[in-house]
Amino acid sequence: MGEVIFWRFVVPIVFETQKWVGCQYLFLFAADISQDETLINYYNVGLKFEKLLDLGTSKPQYDLCCQFMCQDIQKLKENHENYFNSFNPDEEDVIV
Repeated sequence: MGEVIFWRFVVPIVFETQKWVGCQYLFLFAADISQDETLINYYNVGLKFEKLLDLGTSKPQYDLCCQFMCQDIQKLKENHENYFNSFNPDEEDVIV
């Protein structure tokens, strides 16, 4: 359900925001200290964020143990379209 909320509601807000502030990347700090990086894997596979070595940002002290992940907005647009092109709802699902 988190993926649907992200792609259906959050991403369109990012696109609108980009029109006003001209951002190039969407980023997050993944708070995942598990051995198998479950949360990081979810952000990567489900939401298409990447851990890039050549890009970063200043982190607040409370985020020091978190891992920086980002996604280029142009790639986000492609991923958004691809998500819904491969989305397979059940017939009784209501999508607003």
